[in-house]
Amino acid sequence: MAMKPFARQLHFVDTHARGDLENRYTFTIKPDISVYSGPSTTKPTNCDVELINMHVKFKRYPWDDPFLPHSAYKQEKREELCFVLSGRNQQNTLGQIGAYAAAQLGSQFHMHCFSIFIMYDFAHII
Repeated sequence: MAMKPFARQLHFVDTHARGDLENRYTFTIKPDISVYSGPSTTKPTNCDVELINMHVKFKRYPWDDPFLPHSAYKQEKREELCFVLSGRNQQNTLGQIGAYAAAQLGSQFHMHCFSIFIMYDFAHII
């Protein structure tokens, strides 16, 4: 309800424990928050990749953050940097974000989708 004044047509549903079991994948699609648009009567209570507009992923620990810290851009030449880190946990995080986007795009036949990755007080809009 706290988001309602800012996003009147959007519904934010906590789906971290209620994934989409009706997809074609061998794993459950469970974004932390699933964002839907439209009347509240059509809002699902779990993740539904056929209806989702955007997904939000939260991570708590710094070793799960797959993106290069902003401070590194100031220390090195930008054209020589890779903006994605390659640790095991970091690659797992990227895999989760990519799987959610693939499931959404595969079921809705859109050209693009948006997602948000939140690490503490920093958000990446992807």
